[in-house]
Amino acid sequence: MGILRLASPDSRRIDLGDGDWIEVVSEISKKTFNKLVAVMPTEVENGTLTVGQATSFQSSLFEVLVTGWSLEEPATVENYENLVREAATAIDDKLMEVFSEMTVGASEAKKQRKSRDT
Repeated sequence: MGILRLASPDSRRIDLGDGDWIEVVSEISKKTFNKLVAVMPTEVENGTLTVGQATSFQSSLFEVLVTGWSLEEPATVENYENLVREAATAIDDKLMEVFSEMTVGASEAKKQRKSRDT
């Protein structure tokens, strides 16, 4: 298979412990990536995000990446924002890992291709 293909609609389940889980997309499209980049904080104070910046970005990650969860209620941003802090933090941590894998994975793949070509 060549490099040109559409992003897969497949998803994968991530364990949060104690029987809880979230389901996230396996890949994101260029359009989805651009949507996330548009809401990524650009100014960081003292090497850290402000609480408002982090909260906004985490909500965007949830909206874009999460397709389901172990709760009976639908996996909506509103329901996510109504979770107890500990539950939301557990989800936030996993979503940052997923997003990092998606972005670092793409750049690392590009580096590998370049090194093979030279």
